[in-house]
Amino acid sequence: MKKKKTSEKGFTLIELLVVIIIIVILASITLPGVMKAIEQSEVNRARAEMQHLATVMGQVYNDIGHYVRLEDLTKPATAAGNIRVWLSNCPDIDNDYMREVPALHDPPLSSTDADMATPLDDAKVLTGNLWNGPYLTYKEYEQNTGRPLDPWGRPYRLFWSRSASVKPAGASGTMIIISSGSNKLLESNYSNFDPNDRGDDVYFSFNWGIQ
Repeated sequence: MKKKKTSEKGFTLIELLVVIIIIVILASITLPGVMKAIEQSEVNRARAEMQHLATVMGQVYNDIGHYVRLEDLTKPATAAGNIRVWLSNCPDIDNDYMREVPALHDPPLSSTDADMATPLDDAKVLTGNLWNGPYLTYKEYEQNTGRPLDPWGRPYRLFWSRSASVKPAGASGTMIIISSGSNKLLESNYSNFDPNDRGDDVYFSFNWGIQ
């Protein structure tokens, strides 16, 4: 007696195309939301990292009464003589709304360097009994400056701003840490920082002891 063969039916080409189309439609609906969630998580991470940097800057300010460059936060107490401080009350920034604290220079800044216009006082060096570094250790940093990197692989940048839209009432100015965001382009207005006109830049402002 012959056994009856059972028919094995597979997917037809049309059925496979229908499945693929459904998957593509679902992906097109969900992917933008997923990408937006990923980008927001990176923004939140950048803000958290900048807040941490600002908190450490507050510790530095309590120790020495001044701010320093972001890359200097990793230096030990033995390097105190090579750390220059930020003078927020320097006369040459009275008419400027926003000025960047320059990156690390080796050898020290010369008289022909454009960054000499920025109020980093070369003569005002710190002593070991004031500098209690290292205050931080960076897992990722820019090789030529030592600045810590944001979630998009660009260095965080430190600014001093006199913009009324961001400084506390009654203060002469405020410090701002800025990330250039996912497009990796710094879009903030240098002449007058406006939190509502900064492209996708992410920022965190702080004002420890500035009057």
